[in-house]
Order: sequence, then structure tokens, then C-alpha cells
Amino acid sequence: MLYRHLEATRRIALRIVKHRDGRVTSDDFARAVDDRTRLVSVAWVSHQNGFRHDMRPLADLAHARGAVFYTDAVQALGMFPADVRAAGVDCLTSGTYKWLLGGFGVAPFFVRRELLDRIRVDRLGALHVEKEHGDHRYEIYRTARKFEYATLPFAEIYQLGTALAYLERVGVDRIERHTVALARELREGLTRLGFRVFTPPDNNSSIVSVHLDRNEARARQVLDNNGVQVSFREKGSQIRVSPALFNTRLEIRRFLDLAKSFA
Repeated sequence: MLYRHLEATRRIALRIVKHRDGRVTSDDFARAVDDRTRLVSVAWVSHQNGFRHDMRPLADLAHARGAVFYTDAVQALGMFPADVRAAGVDCLTSGTYKWLLGGFGVAPFFVRRELLDRIRVDRLGALHVEKEHGDHRYEIYRTARKFEYATLPFAEIYQLGTALAYLERVGVDRIERHTVALARELREGLTRLGFRVFTPPDNNSSIVSVHLDRNEARARQVLDNNGVQVSFREKGSQIRVSPALFNTRLEIRRFLDLAKSFA
């Protein structure tokens, strides 16, 4: 939606790299990136099917053309250890209501220090003013504080702080091992049941998506009646299942048993 809006209002040339069997590689991106490219944008983990991108080759591709490499990490942070420097990420945003176990109203934002002067703010407010010069003239901060233009949602920030402390105690590396193993068991089971799985077999995220080629109403009924929460997507034609740190292998097997009735 954002990039379509920029295409319509700023006359940018938007190039969308199409997936092949649920995955996209740096070679696929290379065909769309040239010396006129200003931004390469990718979801670290796809919200559609959980595909986890290999980030460093994409970053190198963008930087070789002088472009900024941006990622939406809402489906990544808290699922596995995410190192923005190792990945070559220039800018990152995320929500906190997914794997970070926070609430709504907070959007963590990262900008590589070397790009602070290059990335301009798109709105103004009282709280990022560093100096006032009179006659309604002012200077905003040149540090990351320049992006904090308005009052922060303090309750949600404190909530997020508690959630982050909990995740740190548990260990995000342990969460990754546990949830990715659950997702792979789930994917293998759904494949055996005959579902057309949208998530690649060697994927390293805890999201699995399948196409519902039939029995959409039956799937909703069975899952709702048994208290199973999944995400129905693409107008009900896909199911996205996202095992979290509190889910168990027993629950995965229970889901697979229920899936037999709408396979």
C-alpha cells in the first residue's frame, strides 16, 4: 500500500520481485535493481508464507548500486536472533504485537548511524526540537532523536520492556530452535495430508502457510469449534499457522489430526 501510494504521488518506478514456489533469491532481485534504484525493501520474514530471506546478499546487491536496504521485521524480531549489522540492514521497522509479545502502539525503528543525515524526517513535532532560535525558528536533533517527534505511548513502552526482559531470559536462540522445529514438523505433516504447502521445505522460520483448495468453510468450522487460532488469508483461500514459544509438539499433532477433516 505504501509503495503504491508513493508510485501514485511521487511518481517513483515501483518494481515488485515475484516469488517462485514461495521463495525469492538475490538473483531474482538483481534483475530488478539498477543504478537508478534508491531503495531495496524486503520483509525479513514474509507475512504471507513465512519465507525467511537471506539478507546479506540482498544488502550487498543494494549497496553495490548505491541504494538503501530496508526491512520490515515485524515477523522476525523475537522469532530468532536478528543482527542488523551482520545482515547489512540500513533501516528497519517492526511492530511489537507479534513475537516481541508486546502490545499495539509501538514501532521500533532502526537507522544505521551513517545514514542519519541522508534519511529525512517526514513530519514535525515539538519533541524532536533541540534548539529554538525565536520567531518560530528551530533546529531538530541530528541524532536518532529527530524521529521522536511526538509524545510516546509510555504504557506500551513499559509493557514492551517487560516482554523484552522475558524474551532475554528465555533466550531467542532457544525460541528459534523450538519454534522452527515445530514449523517443520507441521509442514511435513500437512504435506503428507495432501495440502498444497506455500512455505518452502527448508525454511527457517516458525510460520507455515498452506493453500485451501477446497473445504474452506469446513476448515473454519473445525478450527473454531476446537479453539484453534490461525490466520485465514487471501479471502480464506490460505491458512497461516504460526507456532510460538509456548506451543508444543502435542499441539502440532492435534492440529494435524484436525486438518485431516478438511484436507
